[in-house]
Amino acid sequence: MSAPAWVSTSLRRRLVIAFTGLVVMAVVLVGGISYFAAVDAYNDELDRALVSAATTIADGGTVATSSPDGRAGLAPVDADSTGPIISAAQNLSPDGAVTPAAGSIELPVTRESLQLAAAGPAGDTRYDEVGAGGAEYRVYTVAGGPGRGALQVARNLARADEVLTRIAVVTLLAGLGVIVLAVVAGSWIARHISRRLAALSAAAEKVARTGDLSIPIEAVGHDEVGSLGTSLRTMLTRLRASQNAQQELVQNAGHELRTPITSLRTNARVLRRLDELSVAERSELLDDVDTELRELTGLVNELIELATATREPEVQQSVRLSTMIERVADRTRRRTGRTVTTTSAGQGTDVTTDTVVAAPHALERAITNLVDNAAKFDRGEHPILLTTSLDHAGAQTIEVADRGPGVPPEDLERIFDRFHRTDTARSLPGSGLGLAIVREIAEQHHGTVRACNRAGGGLTVSITLPARSPAG
Repeated sequence: MSAPAWVSTSLRRRLVIAFTGLVVMAVVLVGGISYFAAVDAYNDELDRALVSAATTIADGGTVATSSPDGRAGLAPVDADSTGPIISAAQNLSPDGAVTPAAGSIELPVTRESLQLAAAGPAGDTRYDEVGAGGAEYRVYTVAGGPGRGALQVARNLARADEVLTRIAVVTLLAGLGVIVLAVVAGSWIARHISRRLAALSAAAEKVARTGDLSIPIEAVGHDEVGSLGTSLRTMLTRLRASQNAQQELVQNAGHELRTPITSLRTNARVLRRLDELSVAERSELLDDVDTELRELTGLVNELIELATATREPEVQQSVRLSTMIERVADRTRRRTGRTVTTTSAGQGTDVTTDTVVAAPHALERAITNLVDNAAKFDRGEHPILLTTSLDHAGAQTIEVADRGPGVPPEDLERIFDRFHRTDTARSLPGSGLGLAIVREIAEQHHGTVRACNRAGGGLTVSITLPARSPAG
């Protein structure tokens, strides 16, 4: 499958342009700084040579001079010449008269140099660039003192221009080479990145087109692209699990709905012969219909509750468990007439020991389901125990205990599955969704659920919620 256009062309081109642009800016900046630093260094060296030559001549020494064009080799004044090589030197009198001191070139005199020769303090200097005989010269002028003239030393700039031109060419070629390498490297990097993105995009498009959530997603590397692949793979895994759970829910719901609907259909047929039934048969039939409708209504309500529990949870806030369990216990006592005994870690004035951050309506629904489940299976006169406790790590545990028949050990882990009902529960009303809702709510709070049989008979079911701050 070909890569999407935005991946194969636009993104790749933008990456290459961006990478190359950064390299070009860096090359221009570094090359410019290097070139001008070389120019300054060369000019400083030239000026030091002129100063050294002027000092040598002023001390009575001799210096070597180059040919007039500054490039054709050396023409020493004599064998004993010392110091740097220059093109020309001349003495400048206060009235502007020029006397050659070295070389055969007469240097033009600027107005500023003449002023320096006429009235400049001893040792005062200046630099000029002048033209003579079709060449450019760098001229160093040093004053001998007021009325004592000045000494001028010059060097042809032709060789300097050659050196600086060579530096510029080398810098330019090096910069171009770096840019070419940057383009090649940028193209390779962009192709590598875009290839991985193209693979992810193609897989995502295939999932969108076919709806197949089992399509493998490649997640290679520890960079942003690899992280994107990992995120996509995790998302598909969760979607696949959600899809499987949805299919299982629909299948189980259909199975659970089939029984009451079949019973209602049978009773509806019997109701057609209502006139043929005795009063007792009519009453029994209507009671049966009423029971089936209540079970059907309860199943639908629990399905709605389960679907609501898996949606975006309500805003969490600080909840005091002692108040909540007492409210649930009072409601159960009024509705069933059963005795519910509550014990809380936060009874009394200590609010901090039983305060938990939770979605209040969802958590109360979970506790109510646990108590209702205990009341359904424990038909005796034993009180239902509803307690909360706090462990050393700050986790809160809500526990409901009864004296019912308990649960076979092999079913203890499965009673929280949707629609799971033990053999002893099949003859009792209910859908098998109550404890599944409890687990959904606990997991929304990053908590856990647990069931265990009690010594002496009965079942204990608990929810444990981790310690969390109100901000978390």
